[in-house]
Amino acid sequence: MQSELANISLVLKYGLTGNATKIITDSLKLNVILNNLIGNALKFTKNGEIKVGYFKKKNFLEFYVEDTGIGIPNEIKGDIFKPFYQIKDKKNSSGLGLSITKSLVELLGGKIWFNSEQDVGTKFLFTIPYKQIFMG
Repeated sequence: MQSELANISLVLKYGLTGNATKIITDSLKLNVILNNLIGNALKFTKNGEIKVGYFKKKNFLEFYVEDTGIGIPNEIKGDIFKPFYQIKDKKNSSGLGLSITKSLVELLGGKIWFNSEQDVGTKFLFTIPYKQIFMG
């Protein structure tokens, strides 16, 4: 609903089908991670699109949240995962979202990183171990 209000299209891409999608992970942590990343994408994207998806890469699932927003300036790229860091013009933020997100990804056994170009957009990527539930 927020994406419709903001004149943004939301594109979802699923990398697995059927029983392969049934995995062992902490669903609460994964939901917080995705909500934080998608929430940031919505906050910093005025129009265009947000792509959310995942694919299997070796023994991991690699997720991504990509936007056509304002991007992250080079001079602050090293700071965005720090607790309480916030972009100066965003006062409605605690500055904890990306710090918490990074901690949760690491607790799940994964890594998080991003690519960003100012005025073009940002793509956050993270991995979690792929542990399939075998149905049988």
